[in-house]
Amino acid sequence: MAFLPVMAVMLAVAGCARGAPSSPAPVAWERLSPERLPADLRDWFDRKKEVRGTYVQHRGDRTFLLVAWGEKPTGGYQVRVTDILRGPRSVVAIVALAAP
Repeated sequence: MAFLPVMAVMLAVAGCARGAPSSPAPVAWERLSPERLPADLRDWFDRKKEVRGTYVQHRGDRTFLLVAWGEKPTGGYQVRVTDILRGPRSVVAIVALAAP
């Protein structure tokens, strides 16, 4: 059975600091390939990537977000993070899922 390649996203801004904007504001982020992750995060990625869900790890001033759609019967499925916004009390990832 094929499994969906997942996406690891690194947020440049962690959590919601005091003085966060009152309306959602974009957060600087970048998509990381598993090869660019530190070894301990690569292990975490490998354990979580086949189970549907969103997972978070904090490392210093960086937050790593893993969005996984879970195992799929064929290829062609896609998970795409389109934006990450920070509000007064939360960080929201906008995710698009596409099936073949």
